[in-house]
Amino acid sequence: MRCYLSPHPDDVAFSCGGSVAADVAAGMRVTLVTVFRGATHGERRSEEDRAAAETLGCELIELGLPEAGARPEISGKMGVFAPLGQVHLAGIAQVVARLSAVVPEGASVVAPLGVGGHIDHRMVQAAARALVEVRPLDLSFYEDLPYSLEPYALGRRMAGLAARIVTPASPGSSDLKLASATFLPRASAAQEVFSYARYLARLPMGRTLGPWGTGWFMRLIAARAAVGADRPGHQPGPAVVLRPVPRDVTLFAERRFVACAAYASQWRLFFPSLAALREAYFSHGKSIVPEAGPDTLWERCWALCQKDIVQ
Repeated sequence: MRCYLSPHPDDVAFSCGGSVAADVAAGMRVTLVTVFRGATHGERRSEEDRAAAETLGCELIELGLPEAGARPEISGKMGVFAPLGQVHLAGIAQVVARLSAVVPEGASVVAPLGVGGHIDHRMVQAAARALVEVRPLDLSFYEDLPYSLEPYALGRRMAGLAARIVTPASPGSSDLKLASATFLPRASAAQEVFSYARYLARLPMGRTLGPWGTGWFMRLIAARAAVGADRPGHQPGPAVVLRPVPRDVTLFAERRFVACAAYASQWRLFFPSLAALREAYFSHGKSIVPEAGPDTLWERCWALCQKDIVQ
């Protein structure tokens, strides 16, 4: 059994819907577990979630926990980008308890990596890491999309996790070595804030923050909060060791995009059109496997490893 954990309706479909469809086609029992439910338009988003799950062919379980904006520990709109800390531990424990009831021992769990700084994504990631400590599970993390489209977001998240990466010791070798994630793009803190603000400016929802002057100031505030959420020292547990697992999902591209389109209330916040979404995702796949053909679609998860597997 494989369980994909989605902080909100849309996160799994947007991030790794092709992998879900591929697993279903391979005969695997696949469950989409949506953890948080929106305080506004909750039923509409649940309907979108059900439509996407039907498209992908997987089972859907909704845990129904309140999302960040409806929880008392979240302060203000920028509170959704606060670094993970003690104030969130009770919420994480609640997520762990709910997941324990629906994720069986021996399951393969795919959780969000937490790219982008949203606290709900971080809490689900932390809950998955806690769950694997108390029961045997195979755990990996998907790259949160569309947040991973921002140039420095993935590298920043890996640095915040103090992640070490497992790579072949040499081309074609079966031996493995540990490396830092320095191969992922990074820049100075100021440059990364500016890059995130420019990323927000390109989003339809980012343009709602106001005209050039006021809007740019608001986008900078949001960018500083999101980038600040990746400060090191705010992650539970030891530094992680991860192995990149790219996956060709070209055969399931259309199903993935139909599933994304089901979230009509959400994709319009990030893309001006479904054609733009499609183009961005093919481009992201090209960044994962640069030598891949232009018509191939790739996704990537990061498998959690034990340090003792590395020589």
